[in-house]
Amino acid sequence: MAQTHDPVTLEEVLRLARRLSPVDKVRLIERVAPEVERALAARQGGGNRSVFGLLKDVGPAPSAEEIDAARHEAWSSFPHDDERHMWDDTTTQIEQYYDAEAAREAVRLDRHRIEYAITRRALREHLPTPPAKIADVGSGPGRYAVALAGKGYHVTLVDLSASMLTLAREVAATAGVEFSAYIHANALDLSALPGQSFDAALLLGPLYHLLSLKDRERALIESRRLLRRGGLIFAAFITRYSPFRDAARRDPMVVIREPELLRTVLTTGQHHSSSNGRFTHAYFAHPSEITPLMEASGFTSLDLLASEGIVSGIDEQVNRLEGDAWDIWVDLNYQLARDPSTHGSAYHLLYVGQKSE
Repeated sequence: MAQTHDPVTLEEVLRLARRLSPVDKVRLIERVAPEVERALAARQGGGNRSVFGLLKDVGPAPSAEEIDAARHEAWSSFPHDDERHMWDDTTTQIEQYYDAEAAREAVRLDRHRIEYAITRRALREHLPTPPAKIADVGSGPGRYAVALAGKGYHVTLVDLSASMLTLAREVAATAGVEFSAYIHANALDLSALPGQSFDAALLLGPLYHLLSLKDRERALIESRRLLRRGGLIFAAFITRYSPFRDAARRDPMVVIREPELLRTVLTTGQHHSSSNGRFTHAYFAHPSEITPLMEASGFTSLDLLASEGIVSGIDEQVNRLEGDAWDIWVDLNYQLARDPSTHGSAYHLLYVGQKSE
């Protein structure tokens, strides 16, 4: 007769963790992450507290370096075979999507100049002076990397799509800049990059496509590991209601044709590429979950901006402006981008944080 096991309880995890070293606490909590997440969700009525927040409840806290090392080790062996197979299949589809969309992605920010301008301004405001080292994780064709390299920053490009990196080389050559390295890798495994070696990490895309909380946390662990003490992270999210705004603008009858798709996005934030051919696998984050996620993952919050300011989805005329009128609209949108009342109606949000001690 097969032996059965009762599911682990939150109390059992905490009781055991109190007897462990700081590093072993991290390993324990992360290895039982799915069970703990379910327990937390049930206890908090679906709240967003991370399993990493439990470390505060179980005695002396590990140092930042110990947490980074233990998290990296725990995650490197965590996925079960079925989970790994599922992720590998999803990753392949996302990679193929961006391989096919590389040329289109290269000009996307030409159509959305406000988003580009606000992100550039946030980078200027928060980044240390050149020649700081930056890891651009999910660099795409390198639009931000080219601008930063042109200012004297040392930028390493990392992307899941080989086609994107090939295009980035061409863009860099045309612009007359050089990057420190081009690395074909997944944001969930940045072991090809040395730890505590970068002054800032850009994560301006990977979090769009990580469907589970566990994977989003894992990507943040990996990026955090790269940062020196006090290093900065710039992380972009697609917002929960952006698909609905886009549907209202482009295809309002989708509510009749695909009601289940919209219900799934609204309740879980998840979109699966098999649902329709318009976009690959994606996760649409609720604004209220971003700061708790980032702070539980080891960052101190500095800024949260609506990447398009107040003109998200209605930026076509503004994006055609030049001169003083353009400058005034950029200033206005950057000023209003911090207002929380704009966050739910933005297509993208940009989080800026600093690696906590």
